[in-house]
Amino acid sequence: MATATRYGYFRDALYYLACADHLAFGYVDQPPLFPFIAWIGRHTLGTSLPALIFWPALAGVARIILVAAFARELGAKRFGVALAAALAATPAVWWVTDHQFAMNAFDPLFWTGCAYTILRMIHTQNPRLWLAFGAIAGLGLENKYSIAIFAFALLFGLLLSTGHSRHVLAVMSPMYCSISSQNRSPAATNFLTSARSDAKRYRACVRFLPSPE
Repeated sequence: MATATRYGYFRDALYYLACADHLAFGYVDQPPLFPFIAWIGRHTLGTSLPALIFWPALAGVARIILVAAFARELGAKRFGVALAAALAATPAVWWVTDHQFAMNAFDPLFWTGCAYTILRMIHTQNPRLWLAFGAIAGLGLENKYSIAIFAFALLFGLLLSTGHSRHVLAVMSPMYCSISSQNRSPAATNFLTSARSDAKRYRACVRFLPSPE
């Protein structure tokens, strides 16, 4: 936040603010969550540079806390937890990402949240955490579609595992049905809205095509 005013507005931030003026369940090129965050930001803190960068910085702080919790769950002591948090905060890629008012700042947070939930399930053998996994993955899907790749990769990794990890999968089926019911309706609405937007854009472009001679 100390350097929030040194680099100007990220170009995509202006587009997200424009989308926030036209909230929808889906857009031509993105899911609806981040425009909604932009709408919240505009109507709470405003649209100054520090106000906009507060949101990706907040996501970055949450990601660092999750990484520290992840290290502790793996058995790290105080030094290991502190080192993990420091390594999650210091790479230059995070300095850039956490200074951009864009969905990219929230994507790693959802990915880390899914991974941490899986780790907690393996250690606690609590199948109800599948509901938390579904909620996090569902929000991530409404932020950026790429989280679907990560979620399926995690599940594929569990399929190849043994012991406690395999037991987590044994209780997956009933919970998966509940997760699907949570996420299917918003995701389907998002995809249908995006498809309609694509169709409208296609028809608009066709109007400007030269007629064949």
